[in-house]
Order: sequence, then C-alpha cells, then structure tokens
Amino acid sequence: MKDKENSFENIENPFKEIWDNTLDGMRLIDETGRVLLVNDAFCKMIGKTKESLEGEACSIIYDMRYRENMFIKICERFRTGNIESHFERKLPLWNGKRVWFELSNSFIKMGKGKTLLLSIFRDITKRKSIENRLRESEGKFRGFVEKSINGILMVDEQGIILEWNYKLEQLTGVFKREVMGKFLWNVQLELSPSKYHRLLTYEEFRDILDRGRAAPEGEPVFHWSEITFQNLDGNRKVILTRFFPLKLQESLILGGTISDVTERVSTEEKICESENLITGLLNSLLHTAVVTDQNGNILFYGNSFSSFLNKPEEDLTKFNYFKLLPEESAVHRKMFFDKLIESGTPLYFEDVCFDKTWENNYTIIPGHGSKCPPKIILFSRDITDLHLSGKEFKETIEETTE
Repeated sequence: MKDKENSFENIENPFKEIWDNTLDGMRLIDETGRVLLVNDAFCKMIGKTKESLEGEACSIIYDMRYRENMFIKICERFRTGNIESHFERKLPLWNGKRVWFELSNSFIKMGKGKTLLLSIFRDITKRKSIENRLRESEGKFRGFVEKSINGILMVDEQGIILEWNYKLEQLTGVFKREVMGKFLWNVQLELSPSKYHRLLTYEEFRDILDRGRAAPEGEPVFHWSEITFQNLDGNRKVILTRFFPLKLQESLILGGTISDVTERVSTEEKICESENLITGLLNSLLHTAVVTDQNGNILFYGNSFSSFLNKPEEDLTKFNYFKLLPEESAVHRKMFFDKLIESGTPLYFEDVCFDKTWENNYTIIPGHGSKCPPKIILFSRDITDLHLSGKEFKETIEETTE
C-alpha cells in the first residue's frame, strides 16, 4: 500500500520507536476513514491482526450494530476539524466484548493538504472495575454510617472532624454541617466548657494515635470510656465511647463509635439495688439461706451460709451449691431440688449434713422469660439442739415410768 509506505516514510525514527514499543494502542486513519497503520499493542487490545485492520474502514473494530454510526462520526470529524481530544468511553467491540478505553485524538498535517487522525487507546477496564468497587464500598460505608444505631465520629491526625453521622447529631444535639472541618476540641468548647461535653480529651486523642503508630500490624488498639454527657437540650446521658486508630496509606485517622447506654446503666443500678436488698434480707435471717439458678449455681447467699462453711471472705457465687456439700448430703438434697424444679411445689424435709440435723425448705420463684429465669430459694435451719432436747425428754419419761 502506497499510502502506508508514505506514512512510514514520514514517521521519524524516535516516533517509530514509540509506535513499536508502547503499551498503548495506536491507530492512524486517513480522511476517508480508512486505517493506514496500527501498532501491535492496538491489535492485542482489539483482538485482530494488522492484516485484517490496515486498509479497512476504521469502524471494523466495533460491533456490527454500531459500525455505520461510528464511521459517519469519524468522517464528520475530518470534515469539521472538530475532535474530542481526550475522553474515556466503554466501546462495543466486534467480538462482543465491551471494553473501557481512555482515548487521545489529534490531527497530524502531512503536507499537500493531507490530514491524518492519530488515536491512542489505553485499556482502562481494570481501573474502571477498581473504581466501581471503590464506589460500591464507599456507598456501603456511607449507608452503614448513616443507618448505624451508634454515633460515628472520624477525626484526622490534627483533630479535624471528618465524619459526624445522624445518630451522633441526635446524641449531641449538634448538626453535622455545624462541625465538619472544625477541630473536635473547638466544637467541645463551643458546646460548653463543662466536662459533660467532652467526648474525648486532647491527651486521650494523642495517646490513641501514638499507640496506633507503635502497634504491630494487625494488633488492635482501643480506648473505651463510659462517661456522662450533656447535650444542648440540657439532658444528661450515659454514653459509651470506643475510639481506635485507622491506618491509611500515608496517614492515621481516629475512628470512634458513641452509644447511648443510659437505659442499660439505669437497669444495672436497679439490679444492683435489688441485689443489695436481697443480700440484706438473707443476712438478716438467723438460718442459712441461698438463692440459686435452676442448675444450683449460687446467685445470692447470706452471711450465715458463708460462716457455716467457714468461708466468710470468699465469693461463693463462683460455686455450685451442691459442690460445697458432702457427697452424700449433696445427692440427697439434689433429689429434692430436682423434684422442686419438676413440680414447682415447695418442699420441706429434714436431713443430716456436716454432723448436724437440718430442717430444709426449698421454694421456687417463677421467672419471666429468658431475661428473668426462675430462681430457687434454699432455706436450712439447724435443729440439732431441738432433736437433742426431744431425745433427752423421751429418756427422762422412760426413766420415770420404770
């Protein structure tokens, strides 16, 4: 082909080196839309040989359905001199594939009024795939942040707020638009100098980041704190803050979740009050009293029980009730315990344990679902002296009768 030979003759040696060795696909077409030259990289991208491309219409690389329209567009560019110099586009190829390309176009004046169009193709399909995955990840992250039941805070290495989600707006009474790009410390001071407005002190912030930098790869670093916080409405809440460093490629940022645990703390305080009341009642009894779960694990006990076992300083809630008794007594009492669980009816019985005679009363407290399971109250009264007195009285009567 004469035009092809002339084109090569007019390509300077340095440019020919680039043409032959670049990883970018390069194509040269004339004013009629006919392909004059393509390099090896272009052939590899398109999936055709040089022989099947050079001398053919430039639209041959496209899906059959788009060829005519593509050819008309290219001829129109020559006619008007108007081209898109640089763009990214997903092109439908002849083999059914749709490939993302970054394209650069430029006209080359060859003399004698002849103009050629040089197009440089770069396959960016992988890059686009990565970008799409990043966008999906960002979308998922954004959805997680906005729909989270916890407040989410993110701060850069200087302490500038990067994220302040909707839940955190509710907890603090401060809108995201009012804090983004500001220093966390300034925001906390604007709320109030009171300690009840501090999610995190500057010293804590620096300590978390310093520990994050020093920690080996993969080792978690956390800062937990349960504090009383007062929002702009004046309402005080108990919040649980969990802060941690996040390592990026070239920097470190601070992430944190903030949870309203006011209800949980209130419930714990009520439970603690109830437990203190139960323990106080058990301590006021003269006989031994123990409260267990349905497996016999000790939940509460009175001082008389720990004194009887000679374990006044030990926490007996670590033990199972029956493990603390002699084996024979444990088996006997466990039999009544199981009957109580099965029938739900209080049981009274006497037995001998630790060489003493006991009057026992086992009672079950019904539960209310999984959060409040049934409990067993085990009362035991030492009646050894009563038995001895009865025996002495009987012996006296027998002697008098004789």
